[in-house]
Amino acid sequence: MATKDSISWIRINDSLKLTTKNLIRGNKFYNEKIVFSNDQEYRVWKLYRSKLGASIFNGLEILPIIEKSRVLYLAAELPTLSHISDIIGTEGFVYVVEHSHETAKELIEKLVTKRDNIKPIIMDMTKPSEYEIIHDKVDVVYVDIEQSKEMEIALLNCKIHLRVGGYLLLVVKTRSIDEYQGKKFVINNKSELVNTIEENNSKNYTIKSSLKVNFEIIQQINLTDFFKEDSLIVAKYLG
Repeated sequence: MATKDSISWIRINDSLKLTTKNLIRGNKFYNEKIVFSNDQEYRVWKLYRSKLGASIFNGLEILPIIEKSRVLYLAAELPTLSHISDIIGTEGFVYVVEHSHETAKELIEKLVTKRDNIKPIIMDMTKPSEYEIIHDKVDVVYVDIEQSKEMEIALLNCKIHLRVGGYLLLVVKTRSIDEYQGKKFVINNKSELVNTIEENNSKNYTIKSSLKVNFEIIQQINLTDFFKEDSLIVAKYLG
């Protein structure tokens, strides 16, 4: 079962597999399986190697990354990056921020040299105002970083580079989500993510006055089946 879209479910050996239409025909990145359908080439998305792929499998309701999207990518998962590159196509761009020269070297050698829609930014992601190659607001900010200030980094990058109505896709540790009621989240010591926060304990949940970013929380997806400790939060930027 395939569609004209960049993302398709294709039946392989009596099992449906999540795939993306290969942007560079014949190119493989992480030993993924290549399949063909309706004269198109697709790469099978390995869900245990990608939190975004696992989120789609686990019922992601809105995938804001589409053809021609502009994406700011703050993460180290290169398999996920390669599939985003497939999805956005030749008219989209994904800006990848990486401060590690070792990781940046792998990124450039394995992906950037083959995929023109991936634009590396080799610098500190805590200084988004210095990303000189981003001239227009992006549609999506994808964040999956293991740092104590991951929320501050995410919000700062969104404030500077995310358009109003755009989306934040944020990977967090599931244990940090203490309460979920409908579309309201209480995130331990990170309550600045939403402006509709319910503080059960004002000593534990504080909103930093310097961060005035407003988001509508769309969905939270537990990724336990693939990534034991992680969840993905989808949030719409209200400005």
